[in-house]
Amino acid sequence: MSQARASASSATGSGPSNAPGSEDGPRDAPAPFNKPSANLILRTSDGIDFRVQQVILIEASTFFADMLSLPAAMPGRRRRTREANDQEFRDGIPVVLVTETSQTMNILLRFCYPVANPKLSTPTEVCEALDASKKYLLEDIEDELQGNFHRISQEQPLPMYALAVIGGWEDEVRIAARGSLGFAFTPTSFVPEMEHMDTAAYVRLQQYHRECVEVVQRAILLEDPRDVPSTMSAKWACSCFSSTDFAWFTCKESHGRRPPTEKVRIWLPNGLRQVGNADQWVPRILHKIQDNAQKGLRMDSLFPPELVDEAISVGATYTCTVCRMNIARDVRRFKSQMESIIGTIINGSISGQGTSHSAGTVLEAQAPFNKPLANLIIRTSDGVDFRVQQALLREASTVFEDLLSVSPAPPGESTSHAGAQDPRESPEGVRVMEVAETSRTMDNLLRFIYPVPTPHITTAASICETLDASRKYKIEHAEKDLKEQFGRYAEKDPLSTFALAAKRGWGDEMGVAAKGSLKVTLEPAAFIEEMRHMPTGAYVRLQRYHRACVQAAESIVLRDAPASPNGPRYICTCAQYIWFLCDSTHPGRPVIHNAKREKIHVHHRGLNFERTVDKWFITILEDLRLRVRGPRRRPLVDDEMKDRAGTYGVAACCNACGKHVSADFRQFAINLEKAVDEAINAVVF
Repeated sequence: MSQARASASSATGSGPSNAPGSEDGPRDAPAPFNKPSANLILRTSDGIDFRVQQVILIEASTFFADMLSLPAAMPGRRRRTREANDQEFRDGIPVVLVTETSQTMNILLRFCYPVANPKLSTPTEVCEALDASKKYLLEDIEDELQGNFHRISQEQPLPMYALAVIGGWEDEVRIAARGSLGFAFTPTSFVPEMEHMDTAAYVRLQQYHRECVEVVQRAILLEDPRDVPSTMSAKWACSCFSSTDFAWFTCKESHGRRPPTEKVRIWLPNGLRQVGNADQWVPRILHKIQDNAQKGLRMDSLFPPELVDEAISVGATYTCTVCRMNIARDVRRFKSQMESIIGTIINGSISGQGTSHSAGTVLEAQAPFNKPLANLIIRTSDGVDFRVQQALLREASTVFEDLLSVSPAPPGESTSHAGAQDPRESPEGVRVMEVAETSRTMDNLLRFIYPVPTPHITTAASICETLDASRKYKIEHAEKDLKEQFGRYAEKDPLSTFALAAKRGWGDEMGVAAKGSLKVTLEPAAFIEEMRHMPTGAYVRLQRYHRACVQAAESIVLRDAPASPNGPRYICTCAQYIWFLCDSTHPGRPVIHNAKREKIHVHHRGLNFERTVDKWFITILEDLRLRVRGPRRRPLVDDEMKDRAGTYGVAACCNACGKHVSADFRQFAINLEKAVDEAINAVVF
C-alpha cells in the first residue's frame, strides 16, 4: 500500500523522497523538534532528524509504547556511528529510522505535542498523515485526521477518493465518493492521483454517480407515474414534499386569485399518499431542479439562489395577496425539506473484490514440442517443458541467438537475459532455459517458428500475451501476424483488447481497439474483468474518444443552431436532395405539407446558407442523431427508415418529385454513412 501511495504522491509533486538529506549528514527538524534535551531521534526517509521526548510518543501511541519498551542502548553512550548489531546514536541519543517523509512526520508529531494542530489543506498531506496515524496506532489523531479527510473530501473529492482506494480504506472511500456527488462526473473528471488507482474503482464511482443522479431525479419529479393509484389520477409524482400545506397547494380560486391557466395534480408519496393541485409553474421549477442534478447533487447546484428567486417571483403571480406573503417562506422551506430527503436517498456505499491465481505443476508440452531428440528445453513459468531445436530458434530470433550463445551455468549459479534465466542442463544432459512466459504463450509463439500451421488464437488475453512475447524475442513475422489477429479480435471484443493493450502501454493497439469499441456502450454495466488492471487514465481517455466521435458524427447528421427567435433550429450538411427542392411553387404538391416545411441552416461544400425542408426529413435527422449517440451501427440508415422516408416523402412531394424520393433517400443513406465514417476517422485517439 505504501508503495502505491508513494507513486500517487509523486504524480502530484509530493510524497516520500529517497534522498538522504544533505551531503553533510542528517539535518535537524524545525522547532519544537530540535531541542538537545530530547531522548529519541526519529530520522525520516529524506534525512531529517526529529528530536523528541519518548514519554510523549508513549502517551500518544501504543505502537511506540511497545517499541520503546524493548531493550535498547541507553542515552549516555557517546557514539555517532552504528557498529555491528548496535543501535545507532547521534549526540548520544538513539536514532530510529522511519519510512515517512519529514513533511508527514512534522504533521504527525504536531498532533502529538502540546502545540497548535497543523492546518492541512491538500489531499496528499491528509492521506499521508492518516496513513501514518493508522500505522503507529495513534487512535485519537486518526479520528482528528478523518475529520480533515471528510472536510477536504467536500472540496477535492476525486483525489481523496483515489488516495483512499490506493490505501485500501473502505470507510474513507465511501466518504470521498459521497463528497464527489456535489460535482458533475464526466469523462473529464480525472485527476493525476487516479492514474495509480484501480480502474474498477473508477468505474464503480462513475456508476455510483449515475445511479444517485437517476434516483434523485426520479424523486424530484416523475411524469405519468405508473405506481400512482388510478383513483388519484395525478399527472406528476414528487417525493420531495412532506405535505400539501405549501402556499401553491393551498391558494384556491375562492381566495380571489386569478383563475389558473393550467392546474396539475402532484402525488406526494409521503406515507399519506396525498395529491395536491398546483399551477403549471410548480412542475416547471421541479423540471429545472431535475436537470440541475447533472451538475452535482449539492443544493447550491440543484436549487441555486437564482432558481429560488425565480420560484418566488413566478409563484407570487399565481397566488392571492394573502398567500403571496408566504411564497418566499414556503419556497425556502421546500428547499430545506428537499435537502434532507435527498441526503437520505443517496446514502450508500461502494465495495470491491480481489482476484487470485495459482501456479501449475511441471508437465511435458504437447507435440511437436515433446520430441526426445530436442537439444533445448524451454521451461515456462507454469512448469511446462518445451523440447525444441536450437537451430530453429536461432534462425527466427536474434534474442534467442544471443541467449543460446551464453554458456550454461553450473548448478547453483544463474544468469539472466531478456527475461530468460538459469540456463542449466536436464538430467539427460539437455540444456534447460527458464522463461517468464506461460505454456500457453510459448506454445503459440513456437508455432510461428516451427514448420506447422500458424496458430489462430481465440482469446484477447492470449493474443496480447503472445504479441508481447513476439516483441520481446524480436520475431518480426509473428508480431505482424499477431497485430492482424489483434485487429480482427478488436472488432469482436474491443473492450477486452483495449484493456489489455492499455495495461501494456501499446498506443497503436489501443487506437485500433478504441475504434472497435464504438460499437459497444461504455456504460458502467459494460465493465469487464480485464479493465480492473488497466490504468484509469486509459479508461478516461477512451470515454473522451467516444464523446469526441459522437460529436463528430452529430456534426455531420444534425446540430443545434445558435438560439434565434425566428431562425432555424438545426444545422445539417446536405441540401442536394429532392425534398429540399419540392416546395409550394410545384404544381400538385399537397397544400397541407406547405405549412409543415421548416427552415434549416445548411453547411455544404464550404458554403453556408438557409433552406426550407419538409418536417418529415427533420424528424428523420433527429432520429439519426439519437442513433449516432449510441453504439455505432451499420448501416446507420436501415430499411425501416428507408421505407418510412419513402412513405412520408412521396406523400409530401408533388407527383413529379415524388418519383425521385426513394432513389434520393438511398443515395442520402450512402453519402451519410461515408461522411460519418470520415468524420469519426478524423478523430485522433
